[in-house]
Parts: sequence; C-alpha cells; structure tokens
Amino acid sequence: MVGHSLGEYVAACIAEVMSLEDALAAIAKRAALMQSASPGVMLGVRASEQSMQEVAERHGVCIAAANGPEHTVLAGDDKAIEAVAAEFAVSGIKSRVVNAKHGFHSRLMDGALAPLEAELKLRRLRAPKVPIVSNVTGQPLTPEMASDPKYWALHLRSTVRFMSCLAHFEDTDEALFLELGPGGVLSHLAIASGIDPDRVVLSATQPEPEASDDAGLAGAVAATWTAGVTFDWAAYFAGRAPRRVALPGYPFCREQAWLGSIENNVENSTSVPTPKQTPKQIAPNELHAAVTEIWQSLIGCDVIGEADNFFALGGDSMLLVRLQQALGRRLNLKLTLAELYQVPEFGDLIQCLTERLDSTHTAGQQIAPKATAFLADVDALMTRASEVHTER
Repeated sequence: MVGHSLGEYVAACIAEVMSLEDALAAIAKRAALMQSASPGVMLGVRASEQSMQEVAERHGVCIAAANGPEHTVLAGDDKAIEAVAAEFAVSGIKSRVVNAKHGFHSRLMDGALAPLEAELKLRRLRAPKVPIVSNVTGQPLTPEMASDPKYWALHLRSTVRFMSCLAHFEDTDEALFLELGPGGVLSHLAIASGIDPDRVVLSATQPEPEASDDAGLAGAVAATWTAGVTFDWAAYFAGRAPRRVALPGYPFCREQAWLGSIENNVENSTSVPTPKQTPKQIAPNELHAAVTEIWQSLIGCDVIGEADNFFALGGDSMLLVRLQQALGRRLNLKLTLAELYQVPEFGDLIQCLTERLDSTHTAGQQIAPKATAFLADVDALMTRASEVHTER
C-alpha cells in the first residue's frame, strides 16, 4: 500500500500498525497541532523536484511534496512563497497556490513534532502485516520505522515522496493501482508519472454529490476483477443475495459485403471517392469557447480560468473519459486519455488542442491530393480491366 501524507496513517491502520482507535487519536492530535502552527502557503509547481532544490534554498522554503516528474509542491511563509511565485511568473514556470492555510510538510511544522511524538508514545505501534511504502523514504516501511513514534512525528515534517513510492513498483509489470478515497487525484499523479492508464483503477468513492457509493464500489470491483484480481465474493455479498443477470446475445451483422463483378462496380461508379475529411480548422476564440462549454457542463463551474486544473475543480478519471468523448465529437479529433492526463490545466489543454488541430490540418492538406490521385489511378485501372474483359 502507498498513502499520500495523511493517507499513510490509513494504510498503517489497515496493515494493523495501529488500531483504529489509536489512529483516530493520533490523527486528531496531529490535526490540532497543524492548525495551531504558524500560517503558511503551499505552491504547486509544474517542475521537477531537482530543479526546485536551488529555488527552495535561495528563498528559504521547503519542498513539501514530490508528486511526479513535473509535479512538485513548495511550502513556506507567505512572503517567501509570494516571492517564489513572482519569480516563476517572470521565468514562465507554471505554478498555483494550493488551497491550504498552513505550510504542511515544511519547517513551519517543527513546533508540532515533539508533542506529536509524545502522543504517539501513548499508542501501541506494531510492524505492518501488509507491506507499506514509506512517504518519507520512498522505500518499504520497515518494522523498526513503523513502531517508532519519532518516524510518525517526522512524517509530518518530511517531503512526501509520492513519485518515489510509485517508482518502487515500476519493475512490477502486473501491478494494478487501485485508489481508495474520494476523487482521482492520486490516479492522475500515477498516470502522469508514466504508469499505464490501463493499470490504474478509479477510486470507489466519486466526488459528485449525486454519485452512489455502492455504484462506485461495484465499478471498482468490476475493473479490478477484469484485470485478474480474485475476490472473496462471500464477503463482498455479505448480507445480500446476488442474482444472475442474462446478457443479450451477440448482434451479428447480416449485411453482405461482396464486391460483385468488375462491370457492375465500374458502371455504378459515378465519381472518384474522396478521402476522409480531416478536422476542420477552428478559430482560437471558438476553440476556447467550445472547450469552456464542455468543462462547464462536466464540472459545473461557471467561470473557468487559464490556470484552473480539471482535477482540482472536482474532475476525476470518469469525467476525463467524458471529456475525451466530448472533445472528440466537437472537434472530430482523436485524443487518448494519457494525452489529457498530461494537460489537466485549462490553458495547457487549449494549447495542446491548438497544436494537434494545426498539425492534423497540415497533414490532411498534404495527404488529400495524393489520396485523390491514387484513387483516380485505381478507377482508371478498373476501367481498363473492364475493357480488356469485354474484348475477350
């Protein structure tokens, strides 16, 4: 299991490192200490952890999380983060203030470490019964670390090395990543880190108010089962009576596709077939308006900014599939989920779509004359073949 920040406490509870009662007491104390810390700001940056090292040292801020190859979070006091953001605005590095009132996983949490360690010393900590990958090291959580109150205290102060945690599984081709929790933020980070989207399963609980938890759980179970995961069905259906559902038969297509004789094909051919049309060009303002309308219909936001993030606004992997379908219909453009995962911000998506439309249109202009000429040659050959057949 891999948790993200507080999520590691959940993993520890499932792995029986601590009981549910002890975990809740520790989390409550942790939250109180965090809220009593000095105010701070967290800044999400579209850059690597390595590239942010010098910036963090120069401005006196901390790297709070290394979530992906180009997903880093900085934390520090208001003035320091404001200076960093201003520098990024000039240099063109994309950044966004995280919705948090404190600088978690930074030196602003130093005052909470001793009280939190004292609280954890009152709790019974054990070796994990299920393997956990540590946020602090990016390596498996050892029995010594799991049972040490100091580790859980430093966990609040240390960088969340989520990308390193995911890298621990990169050599495991059959690994399936199942996100447990609201939304699909971690799924997005996993795919952005290079994990095959087909190996990532949506979380059981979706963020939409009208979404059913039961339906979400059933969908997650179905996805993991089709990926080859075995289930304890008796436990899953405990207290319920499963029923068999009759599936419809396969709808065979009865339309014949026989070519017939050459004469009939030539006689019935009145024009040279035209190649498949490429996506038409669309003005920048029309593209912006079209994508805005699609986002608004999917997410429910009235105002969409250039720096708005699809997932931060409540989007998840299921909505991303609907976004893919809507863009495909509207723009007559084939997009993959992996491509959309790489451009979650509205402005980046517009730029990506503009480049794709321009390149596709250019390619279509180059290919269309050649395709038309080729089809004309084919038609001429068929006519000549018909003539030869008639002469014989």
